[in-house]
Amino acid sequence: TYTLECDGAAPVGDSAAPDPAAACAVLAAQGAALFAPPAADTMCTQMIKGMQRAHVSGTVNGEAVDADFSLTNGCEISRWEKLTPLLGPAEGTL
Repeated sequence: TYTLECDGAAPVGDSAAPDPAAACAVLAAQGAALFAPPAADTMCTQMIKGMQRAHVSGTVNGEAVDADFSLTNGCEISRWEKLTPLLGPAEGTL
């Protein structure tokens, strides 16, 4: 479990994500859109990088986020890798 609190692009308090400064920077730059799932009609490669899963809840710039992440297809791997500073590296083993 990680807690991340940012003031703009800078972490504050006891932020404990894998890379708090980079996580705050990416959230400041891209906002809550990073947490959107792929569109329902998106074609994703059928590959599995690992069995890790993550759940993120909170707010980004006042917008509520509640998202699940996994490494179970190309779209999900891409979403995870965009948030590596928050979720940790997408390095799975099967």
